[in-house]
Amino acid sequence: MSAIDISVIIPTIRSGEFKKCIKNLRLTCSNSERVEILVKVDSKIMVQKCGRILQRSPFAYKILHNNTIGYNKLHIMAKQLCRFANGDLFFMWADDFRITGDWYAEFVNTRDRYIDNIYAINTLDYIWSHAPVISREWFNLMGEVAPMPCVDSWIRDLAVGVGRYVGLSPAINATHQPGHRAMSELMKNKKQTRIARRTLRLRYKRARKKLMTGIKTAKKLIKIKAKREKMEIERSKNDPKCT
Repeated sequence: MSAIDISVIIPTIRSGEFKKCIKNLRLTCSNSERVEILVKVDSKIMVQKCGRILQRSPFAYKILHNNTIGYNKLHIMAKQLCRFANGDLFFMWADDFRITGDWYAEFVNTRDRYIDNIYAINTLDYIWSHAPVISREWFNLMGEVAPMPCVDSWIRDLAVGVGRYVGLSPAINATHQPGHRAMSELMKNKKQTRIARRTLRLRYKRARKKLMTGIKTAKKLIKIKAKREKMEIERSKNDPKCT
């Protein structure tokens, strides 16, 4: 069993907001010793600033440095951070997000709800999805967090589409400061918008098929393993040498 249950994924370029974000996570976490923070920053100065903030926190942490960082590469940064994560759950967070309620306990209690642990959690159970959580098993199966910057919407739609979506109690609520960070930078005109939407629809269909196939395979393997274990128990009971 891993010493870390939850890995919090945070790309950031603002040390002030990051400090507030870490304080909020610390005050609402019931077991900080089993949580790690993974941060992606764009400069050596930010490495130092975030390092000082995290040194004063109770969380384990890793900081990755990349010269190019921005919202349009959010999904790429999230994937990079997840590769270094040690937790069973990957919590997609941002420096301008704030959360209420004991999120650690709520997240951990979702484990083993599905026998293969391939699932996603949403911190706010309604159409606009904030700060989703994916299991390690989900990430290992899919090989990515999302193919686009709108990570939260992608994960929610995909999880709902395959019936592997876990909504939390109203006590756990994630919000972010006013401001629109959608794909407007990517879509400069109607033609680009049409192309982007068409591409995403195709990728969604492929991702959904891959996820459903993975879940089906995982269930099959679990059943085979359980059957073998049962046969071993029966064999040991009938074998005089084992008694």
